[in-house]
Amino acid sequence: MNKKHFFCAVTLCFLLFAAQTVTAKMWLTPEVVDDSESADFIGNISASVSRFNNLYLTWENVINEDAAHSTNLFGKVRFPSLNWADTQQLTHHIFDVGRGAGYPYMDTNSGQFSGDNVYLTYSSAREGYIHRNMTTGATTIIDVGTSGNLGNGAVFVAEEPLDFHVLYLKSPERQLSYKKYNEMPAELGWTAPTLLSDAGRIILRYDMDVDSDRTIHVVWSESIVGDFSRTTLNYLKHTEADGWDTEPTVLSTAATITGVKIRADYEGNLHVVWRDMDVSDHPTEDIFYKTYRADRWGPDVNLSNGDEHVHNPSLVITTDNKVHVAWIGTGLRIVYRQWDSSWQPLEHLTEGDSMHSFMTSDRSNNLYIFYSADNPSPSASRQLNLIRYADPSIYTPEGTDVRVELDGHSVSFDEVTESGATTIISRSEGSELPADYSLACIPPQYFNITSTARFSGAIEICIAYDDSTCSEDDLQLLHNLGDEWEDITTSIDTENNIICGRMPFGSFSEFALTRPAGSVAWSSYAISALAAVLVLAFVALLVLVIKKKVDC
Repeated sequence: MNKKHFFCAVTLCFLLFAAQTVTAKMWLTPEVVDDSESADFIGNISASVSRFNNLYLTWENVINEDAAHSTNLFGKVRFPSLNWADTQQLTHHIFDVGRGAGYPYMDTNSGQFSGDNVYLTYSSAREGYIHRNMTTGATTIIDVGTSGNLGNGAVFVAEEPLDFHVLYLKSPERQLSYKKYNEMPAELGWTAPTLLSDAGRIILRYDMDVDSDRTIHVVWSESIVGDFSRTTLNYLKHTEADGWDTEPTVLSTAATITGVKIRADYEGNLHVVWRDMDVSDHPTEDIFYKTYRADRWGPDVNLSNGDEHVHNPSLVITTDNKVHVAWIGTGLRIVYRQWDSSWQPLEHLTEGDSMHSFMTSDRSNNLYIFYSADNPSPSASRQLNLIRYADPSIYTPEGTDVRVELDGHSVSFDEVTESGATTIISRSEGSELPADYSLACIPPQYFNITSTARFSGAIEICIAYDDSTCSEDDLQLLHNLGDEWEDITTSIDTENNIICGRMPFGSFSEFALTRPAGSVAWSSYAISALAAVLVLAFVALLVLVIKKKVDC
């Protein structure tokens, strides 16, 4: 075999190995996030995943009582190693006709020292547009407004480090307006509003994004007062060098355009989706997409392919520059499409009864779609559900004797009462061991295990190890309890290189592969390693001798 053939064989083996070790993501079983049975209607959902993968969620909760109703905002948070926290009521409005809080937008950025800053903007029929720092509790009024003049709320983007951008409809003309908030002490407060649309227009929907160059991108749909037969989809940008464009660019026209979304990807391209409605004698509804690449706008692309009734589109761009679009389709099913070099076929994610969906993503390119659905309880109320696009190997379903496998390792639960995700992260550094233990592997093998599933009973953990880097003699699996380490080892399979341990109670944290201090196992292991080195040296010497004879 010549060098070229050898290189090709090695490369092929590597690619085959890589293909076998990559697990495809998939849509997982929907899970219930909130089923308090207190909501007659759930709508206008917003969520944000922080840089620490903390998931923050808010939504409108409407309760009807006789001729009046109460609309308030509720919220939840889930940290990576914990379950969903209890539902919190974020606003408090008494029963009244046409009163309440709505159109929430949630976003996060990094805290000044550590952790997350979590921000919420929403519309209040009494106070106007409100901006709240959920971390500190500080609340400011973006602008005043009156009931009916609040549009679809104050669209909000939190930028690193401490700038906030807001779009809203300014009373009394309902002109699309922009404001920026600076948290730095020297420039503290909201800027004066910048009017982006002309008077005499009906602004239907609007959205905004800020790219890595700090360019602000705005889209909105509008019609002329008195003429509802034609709606335009407009685009405007702001750069730090040139300010706002002097005139908007018209991206599309239709009878009615709603559900407008815009996102910038990680290469500077723009992506826009919207809902197009034809209000003729035979009305049709479609989800359209348009992109800006290579300094020009592309054509309108119909994503829904003739679906009769569509609404509520969501748009997400993941860090791999894949485009994800989801919407509510015919039969109230969640429909999803992905662009990865080309548009992939439609996927129907739910069977029906799905309303007011919202999609977001995390830094691992997992997707989260929240939506409201009928509560199966007799109360006939609504509940909030979540469907995730993630690695199925970490999905932990409800049931008894549940076992999940992760990269050759496994975690087995006596009972899982609420589904979630289980992760195992291997590290070469960890907490200090007690004096009577030492590390069994070179490099050291520590494992951090977490799960968002809710479970009870005992847990069995099985760790796969490499016997070329770990000593099997006196191998132990230790569990860090915080104030002490506990040996939980129950079995060692030296043929398949797997060590297992069992915990009689549900508790995850740090684990390590160890051996008793002073064990002589390393002397035999060192001899084996030295023998391997000698064999390799002998083979190398033999190759040199053969090569010399050939050259002669």
